[in-house]
Amino acid sequence: MEKENERIQYLLKAWTSRSITPAEERELAAWIGENDGQSALHAYIKELVDQYKPAELLPAVDWEIVFERIQAIKQQRIEPLPQPPLRQMRPWLRWAAAAVIVFAIATIAIVLYSDRQRKKSGADLSYHPSDVSAPASNKAMITLADGRTVALDSLGTGTLARQGNVKVVKLADGQIAYQSTDGGALTIAYNTLSNPRGSKVINITLSDGSHVWLNTGSSITYPVAFAGNERKVNISGEAYFEVAHNASKPFYVTKEGMEVKVLGTHFNVNAYDDESDIKVTLLEGSVKVFPRGGSKREDKSAVTLRPGQQGVLPMNTTAVVKIKVVNNTDLDAVMAWKNGLFQFDHTPMEAVLKQLGRWYDIEVVYENGPPDLKLWGEMKRDLTLSQALRGLGKIGVNFKIDGKKLIVMGK
Repeated sequence: MEKENERIQYLLKAWTSRSITPAEERELAAWIGENDGQSALHAYIKELVDQYKPAELLPAVDWEIVFERIQAIKQQRIEPLPQPPLRQMRPWLRWAAAAVIVFAIATIAIVLYSDRQRKKSGADLSYHPSDVSAPASNKAMITLADGRTVALDSLGTGTLARQGNVKVVKLADGQIAYQSTDGGALTIAYNTLSNPRGSKVINITLSDGSHVWLNTGSSITYPVAFAGNERKVNISGEAYFEVAHNASKPFYVTKEGMEVKVLGTHFNVNAYDDESDIKVTLLEGSVKVFPRGGSKREDKSAVTLRPGQQGVLPMNTTAVVKIKVVNNTDLDAVMAWKNGLFQFDHTPMEAVLKQLGRWYDIEVVYENGPPDLKLWGEMKRDLTLSQALRGLGKIGVNFKIDGKKLIVMGK
């Protein structure tokens, strides 16, 4: 029994320090799933409490309540925290998330428990006059081939426009679909769907049946119908694709000379202009990524990605560059935006605030430059800005909301 406890202690320490191997992680998950390690878990909690004494870093927490909550989560018999709610995950992942929230110092997620304690003590968690709400609606618009614009939030369901033998339809769930009518030659015309900053995610079905989700601050330009022997769209920002399979007509996603070729698969492209890299992440199927420059589709520097891999290439360069391939990508983190979450995995604070800036449509201003900190954690996207910032304040960074401007005053 003593050796078993030592082993569990080791696995728990490895997990919270992010040094655990995949095999060890599976071993830990199996142990948690058996629900017979309460004493070792409880001892480890107490050890961490003793280790992290500084009051300015660790919020006051009733550790017995936390321990009981972890056990309840493992047995799937607890509901999410009322504010802000926890993400629903598989049992052992939910336990792991709770452990990180409790123990990881310098993480925004720790605020979930401190908020709960403040709420119990009667602290005010209400909306502040200077606060900024999360997007409550979709502000996307379509620019038609003739230059007309269609604001989607101001229109009901049904046909929005007709372009040749293709009609643009708004479905009951808010999705936009391009539907071909019978007969006639295909219309060669291009539309642009723009989803501005401060807008909820928009979902569109292209004329070939491919589905595209656009993150806030993103746009996609596409033909109303795909003619010829290929399907090609151009994006800016971030988009997730579920491409309809058509072996005779490959699908291309382009961004300033970079191309992604796919026959039918699921993948995410992050290509915001204010980011340093373009990131193509494959969830299912196979894609081939072509860098800028070179001979394009015959370029030997192109790479083929497998599910779970991410191709990374510099954003602002015209030179032919080698694409960096990242294995075992955290797909949950990549797809968090589509699932209504912010999720960070040792993410630099500047990158975190860029995401907040797009979502809340605010300008981020640094008084003394971006703090040199990395964050780990997750939270719902429906929080107000002050609620989202509360966790960052716990690691010693001070903020001020001034209208639509977020002032970062440093530590």
